[in-house]
Amino acid sequence: MIALIKNTKHFSHNYVSMTYNSSNILMSITKSSSHKEGVKDINSEVQGLDWYNERSSNKLSYEVCRVSESYISLRIKALDKIEIPGMCSYSNYKDLIFSVVRHYCEVWNKETNGKNACALHGDLSLVGNILFVDLNSPVFIDWEHFDKNAAPIGFDALNCILELLYYEDLNDINLLHSNLRHVSEMMSFLDSKKCLDKVFYNSPLLSMTDFMRKNSHLWGSQIDKFPVLNFSKDQVVYIDNYLNKVSSLVGYEKC
Repeated sequence: MIALIKNTKHFSHNYVSMTYNSSNILMSITKSSSHKEGVKDINSEVQGLDWYNERSSNKLSYEVCRVSESYISLRIKALDKIEIPGMCSYSNYKDLIFSVVRHYCEVWNKETNGKNACALHGDLSLVGNILFVDLNSPVFIDWEHFDKNAAPIGFDALNCILELLYYEDLNDINLLHSNLRHVSEMMSFLDSKKCLDKVFYNSPLLSMTDFMRKNSHLWGSQIDKFPVLNFSKDQVVYIDNYLNKVSSLVGYEKC
């Protein structure tokens, strides 16, 4: 059985379907497009998959079909995985967040070497783009925004971490402060592995969202889908001020 699950969602120009066997077990996920931008995105995803497979202990198996310059399909073999609820809350998934951050460092730490820009996943998110073979083994999927030399190191990890705050009750100050202290710990871990650019030391949420807006071409028509861009100005200031206050990173401006 084949089920269409996404039809050009978020203006992506891509169709996404899932193939199940007779026992209703997921066998593969297929992305396809005959739109110029969709073909470009899927070609970028293939490049991202190759880049990731070279560096990750958990490999993604895939096949590409290019019928012409105006059509492409990408079939990715399904993994045995642990299901994570679609709407993750920060406070309930701190262990998973650390697993993701640790895996990010394992994959990206080969990219440091004094480079100003590193590889960009572009949509690293616990809400749909990370699978878990087990709770300590995340696998990063959905590489359509991949660019080999585009972002300061740490960007994707921060996006994954900070977007989860958006789904929490930001009016619960005690909960928010607890989550932000954990964010600070994750940033310290990234920094200890040389996987956090200094541009994110001060006001990390503002620095990250400024980068996205100034480089919106990396996401094209999909730029507006990102939760981190939906924080209000007051929320950004509050989050960054608290992180600046509790951070142990060298170079942080204390409030």
